[in-house]
Amino acid sequence: MLWPGLNAPIFRGREVVERQQLPPDPEREKRLIELRDKQQINFRRIRLTPLERGWSGTRAPGRSLGPPDTPEDIDIKDFDSVVLDLRLVSNMTSHLGRVRRHKAVVAVGNGKGLLGFATGRGPDGKTALRKAKNRALLRLCHYPMFEEHTVLHDFFSEYGCTRIVVKQKERGYGLKCHRAIMSLCKLIGIKNLYAKVDTRNTNLLSLTRAFLIGLQKQKTHQDFADEKRLHVVEFRPEQLYFPRIVASPKTGPVRKEDEIDPYEELDINMIVSEGRMIYARKKAEPFYTRLPGWEVHLKKTDNLKNQRQVRLRLMKKYGALKSFLNIRDEKKLPLNQIGPNGQMI
Repeated sequence: MLWPGLNAPIFRGREVVERQQLPPDPEREKRLIELRDKQQINFRRIRLTPLERGWSGTRAPGRSLGPPDTPEDIDIKDFDSVVLDLRLVSNMTSHLGRVRRHKAVVAVGNGKGLLGFATGRGPDGKTALRKAKNRALLRLCHYPMFEEHTVLHDFFSEYGCTRIVVKQKERGYGLKCHRAIMSLCKLIGIKNLYAKVDTRNTNLLSLTRAFLIGLQKQKTHQDFADEKRLHVVEFRPEQLYFPRIVASPKTGPVRKEDEIDPYEELDINMIVSEGRMIYARKKAEPFYTRLPGWEVHLKKTDNLKNQRQVRLRLMKKYGALKSFLNIRDEKKLPLNQIGPNGQMI
């Protein structure tokens, strides 16, 4: 069929084209098949390897974009970029009406303390991601770390309606936090951290700003030592609370005991939080702890309650599950010996 205005012009010269039926075209299906084969359209879902995936399926947030674009004489292979957010936004204009654009939030870091993030907008997702990635490289900041694996101390930070509580953790703890904070920590180089997010919405831009503001407001142990004119001593449970001096004052001599006010606050976490403590709800005890059989279980397992600690201590001291009696049997020593101080060993 010949439809004026659809598949044919309305006017041909000065004559109005009328609707009419065309003769059958045997080559029509052949031309359609050739046209379909020329178009490179793939309707299958994009399949990504596990290393290329983001936070959820094939979505952009959480995916790596590689190092930013720079001139050839600048080498930044150590840098990597991660998409934090990619969404469709709209703006009402007077001449084009509602214009839809893409907005992206990208963070760039080198894993050695440098991190920068920026936003970018464009008519499509690729343009927005490219603008945000290259712009984030121009906004790098350095964030100090404690022993190159965690934050300097516990802190509380907020931006807008987003609140974050961050706690310093020991080696081997890992990253137990929001997935966006986990991506930021990997770009900075933080390997062990706990963070709890309290927010009324899922604004990842506010979440990023709240976390980075808290990192910027950190104080080093040397700053605390110079401010208090006292040694900064660390006590850790994995080290059996053995005291270790982390920093000493450089601005003056160490204050003596009579110079310290008895009501002066000396705990770093209390100084940083300004006396505000986080309420930790006590975990509810299981129901079976109130049954009579629980007391029987405790009596039967009382001799095994420190078994794991004893096994670890023996492995560390002797390299195997041995005791001093095994060592004496191997060396064929008498059971009772007198030590250098006269005690029995």
